[in-house]
Amino acid sequence: MKRALLIMALVAFGVMASQAPAFSGTIDLVTNGDFSLGISNWTTFHYTGGAGIWGNPSVSASGGVLYWMMSASGSDGNATGAYQMLNAAVSGYSSLLLQTRISPIYQNLSSPSASEYPANIQVDYVDLGNVARSYRHAFYYSGSAGSIGTYVQSGTWYDYQLDLFSVPGGMKSLSDVQVFGNGWDYQGKVDYVKVLATSSDVVPEPATMSLLGLGLAGLVARKRRVR
Repeated sequence: MKRALLIMALVAFGVMASQAPAFSGTIDLVTNGDFSLGISNWTTFHYTGGAGIWGNPSVSASGGVLYWMMSASGSDGNATGAYQMLNAAVSGYSSLLLQTRISPIYQNLSSPSASEYPANIQVDYVDLGNVARSYRHAFYYSGSAGSIGTYVQSGTWYDYQLDLFSVPGGMKSLSDVQVFGNGWDYQGKVDYVKVLATSSDVVPEPATMSLLGLGLAGLVARKRRVR
């Protein structure tokens, strides 16, 4: 009897351990992705081009919207924006969606021949082969269509969604997410950034927990009778 109760308890524990995820449902991996707290949890950046001209970069948040701009670039390519480190293992999720509402406001050059995109979203990640990669999608209003770009009328919002498990090489972990402009002089904005992670794993049901408790209770009672 004692052995049977022990087996019952171990089986229940095994079922619980194999089914229990960190959560069940959908969570957003991005903190302050709606910028309601300004640029809290985000790190701003500005990278100069080959000539090293700093110009007048600016990144700010107002009214739940993040803005970035660059002026006086001196015809030197650069990038200005903000990123958030995530460092999240994601292979255990059933789905992983990147969502944003983004807008190009101003661009000095035409895209994509001059590689100027006033609004971009990018993720850095480790693929299933443990290779570090980046995936970027850009938005512009002047020029012709590019392989990484989407035409959006200046100043209007564009809702973009990407299945992150569809990126080249697959995705094992997500390092960071970035929003920025690049080129000479440009301006862009973003309303929100989300990385929605969904787990379809089953949370242990009360019956499973009861089975475990019954087995352990039986063991305790058996031990007391022996004493």
